[in-house]
Amino acid sequence: MPLKITKQLIFLAIIVCCIFFTQCNESEEENPDSFTLSSTAFTEGGKIPQKYGCSDNQDHLRPSIPLTWSNAPLDTKNFILLMDDPDPVARYWIHWIVINIPADITDIAEGETLTEDSTILLNSWGEEKFGGPCPPNGIHTYRFQLFAMSQQVIALDSSDKKGDELTNEIKAMNPLAVATLTADYP
Repeated sequence: MPLKITKQLIFLAIIVCCIFFTQCNESEEENPDSFTLSSTAFTEGGKIPQKYGCSDNQDHLRPSIPLTWSNAPLDTKNFILLMDDPDPVARYWIHWIVINIPADITDIAEGETLTEDSTILLNSWGEEKFGGPCPPNGIHTYRFQLFAMSQQVIALDSSDKKGDELTNEIKAMNPLAVATLTADYP
C-alpha cells in the first residue's frame, strides 16, 4: 500500500512541476528580453512580400525568407524551424522544416542554404527545401516557429504530417522555448 501512495505522490509532483514550468514559460513571453524571431522582409502580423510567394503560375520555389532570432535560452544546443500555413483550407501545410540548426546560428539570410550540421526535412510538396507561401485561395496567415532545443534531434519524420502534428511532436520533445512570427500572404 505505501508503494502505491508513493507512486501517486511522485506522479502528482510531476504534474505540479509541469504546470509551474508552463506558467513560467508563458510569463517569459511578456519579458522584452525573451526569445524572439523576426524578419527583415516584414513585421509581425504584416505582409510577406510577393517575391517570396507564388506567382500566378503557382511556382512555390522561391528564395527562403530572411529570419533573425535573439535571446535564446542559455542551454540551447540547437534549433528547429517550422514554417506552416495553419489555415483550415490549407490543412496545416508545411512550407519549411529545418532541424539541428546549431545554437551559435542567429539568422538565416534570404535564400540561404544552412550549415552542413542542419537538416532540411520534407515539406508538404515532398521536397527538402523552402516552399514559399502559396495559398489555394484568399489571404492566409503563415506561421514561423523556432524551437530552442536542449538536445540534438535524432528522429523527426515530416512525411505525411501536417504542421499541427509536427508542432505537437516537437513540443513533446520539451523545447526550452518557442519564438513565433506570423505574417499574411498575399
